[in-house]
Amino acid sequence: MKKKWTNPTVSSRNNASMNNLVNTREHKNRNNHQDFEKRRRHQCFECGSYDHFRPQCPKLKKYNSETINRVRSNSENASLDPYTIRGKINGIEMPILRDRGASIDIICEKFITPNMFTGENVWVQHILDEHMTCLPLAEVEIDCDWGHAITKAAVVRKQLDQGRYSLGNQTIELLESDLGNNSLPKREMVNAIQTRSQRKKEAEQKSTSEANENDEMKLEENLTEDIENLLPSLTEKRTQ
Repeated sequence: MKKKWTNPTVSSRNNASMNNLVNTREHKNRNNHQDFEKRRRHQCFECGSYDHFRPQCPKLKKYNSETINRVRSNSENASLDPYTIRGKINGIEMPILRDRGASIDIICEKFITPNMFTGENVWVQHILDEHMTCLPLAEVEIDCDWGHAITKAAVVRKQLDQGRYSLGNQTIELLESDLGNNSLPKREMVNAIQTRSQRKKEAEQKSTSEANENDEMKLEENLTEDIENLLPSLTEKRTQ
């Protein structure tokens, strides 16, 4: 069997041409990469410098900053001041908020000791939250201008502390009864929103008072007529 003859000169030429092609491609890729890096370099659009950007350009005119106006907003506590007094909760002085929208008192856990917990829990739902939260109950002692009472309050975490004690409707009724028994003046809460039931109740009270006044006037008129009718008969009897 005959072997195939190969020309070594042709093989070396082919290898050299392949190497030159690879080197040429690598050189072109290297040049393209360098050109791309040059294009990516940022410069100032004002003076063309590569040392800074346009906001830091020294050619731009610098203006002195000056405060023109300030916006201030009243804090939430300012709107609650008319409904807040200072008092003592478990011997600790703090603001007490009279909250007509709450059915139970609220206190932060940092004012509660372990022996104050009653072992009871209560489910609380916020008006803007569809989920209910289970909170433990603790016994608290309230001493303020509205009176003195021992009641239960729901305990919230320290992260939810608002810096005041929230007085619910149940405790408010206890304190108001205490004020009535001691013949002390009651503090009236100003309600800016009047519900339909309140308007209906006021209208009923007004109509009832007007009806009572009309009945009293009719009684006075009837008594006057009866007296006028009796006087002639009495005078006639005396003359006889």
